[in-house]
Amino acid sequence: LRNPAMDGLRDVPRVATVPTQADFVRDYMRPAQPAVFPIPPCGALAWTLDSLRERVGETEVISRINTASEDYRMGKAYNIARMHLADYIDNLQANNAKARNSYLAVQNLKLQFPTLVPEMPIPDIIGKIHGGPYMWIAPKGHYEYCHIDADDGLLLILNGQKRVRIFPAHHIDGMYPHPMGSLGRTIQSQVNVDTPDLEQHPRFANVEGWDVTLNSGDMLYIPALYWHQVTSTEQTISVNVFFGPAGENLFLEHMLTGTQRESFIYWLLNIVEQNRSFARFPRIVADLRRSLRSFFLKQFHEVPTPGQMDQLVAIVRQHLGIPLDTPEPVPTTKHAPPLLVRGLRWRGPDRWKHPDERKARATAAAVEGHGDDDIDEEKAPACSATECGPVDDDIDDADVDLGD
Repeated sequence: LRNPAMDGLRDVPRVATVPTQADFVRDYMRPAQPAVFPIPPCGALAWTLDSLRERVGETEVISRINTASEDYRMGKAYNIARMHLADYIDNLQANNAKARNSYLAVQNLKLQFPTLVPEMPIPDIIGKIHGGPYMWIAPKGHYEYCHIDADDGLLLILNGQKRVRIFPAHHIDGMYPHPMGSLGRTIQSQVNVDTPDLEQHPRFANVEGWDVTLNSGDMLYIPALYWHQVTSTEQTISVNVFFGPAGENLFLEHMLTGTQRESFIYWLLNIVEQNRSFARFPRIVADLRRSLRSFFLKQFHEVPTPGQMDQLVAIVRQHLGIPLDTPEPVPTTKHAPPLLVRGLRWRGPDRWKHPDERKARATAAAVEGHGDDDIDEEKAPACSATECGPVDDDIDDADVDLGD
């Protein structure tokens, strides 16, 4: 796993056959071990740019633009544009300036391309889906910012090639995450892993990790909250799925007791800080137990055990400076005020300008996945893309947000 200046990263293990779900949980998910498996035979392995244009080219999609900018590479900002899939593919095949500065990311297969869904079966090793499957179509040379996703992820390369660098969750200090309170569901690193500046980020020199090149037919497992940076070394069609183990609270158990605990706490408190400036926040704090229960049910389809909930409440209270022995108020409303992921999608001073904006943003978020949680009765303050902080992403090519 050694780093020295990124030239010493180890290979990700390749496994010749896909394990059973039980073996996968035991050998890869619980020890948080990245691995490459073969994609089981499916119709999606025959997808090409030409076949997708012919079959679903008239579908309207949302593409990220300005993706060649340094702000995008560092996970600070991006814009979006609506277009037909055929137009995006035409630009890609022409290798024009538009293609080199855009990325078709996180397209929800079930919503955008329902006729393709039967050709992309969910791999049997997945216990419970958190989000996806999502399609990603990348130009050659696309660099996706280094980030963490809160879910376990599978990245499936259907056609093309990608290079992925992966760093363990416990190296969060050496990855220099964006400041707590940054917007979005993912957390981005401030380190450019292609050309790390060790004077600016000296702790990165001690970060261990893996380096792998994925080709058509490869399926990469990225453990939850593991840092990953994805570069498309060829034009690439990929799909990803966010998931966790089957069960009501096994994912939370893993996050609270495994090596990802520190990063999981940072991720949770980042969302707490996203909500601090909103008028609803005191009510969330007062009804914290129920607000957290609703939050984890929505994000991971998990119901914390009483013991897990005690831990989660204590983590948030300690962060907010609330003595742990402070009595919890008795709820007075039927529903708890929601703790929301803020700033998932469109940004800028005109974000609330048009009457149909909320509906449009909700549609865009559903297409990209995980939902635009900050659409509610509270209108977020206007801000520029830079002021609003990092984009969500990744779901990235975890690309699916895994952001890849």
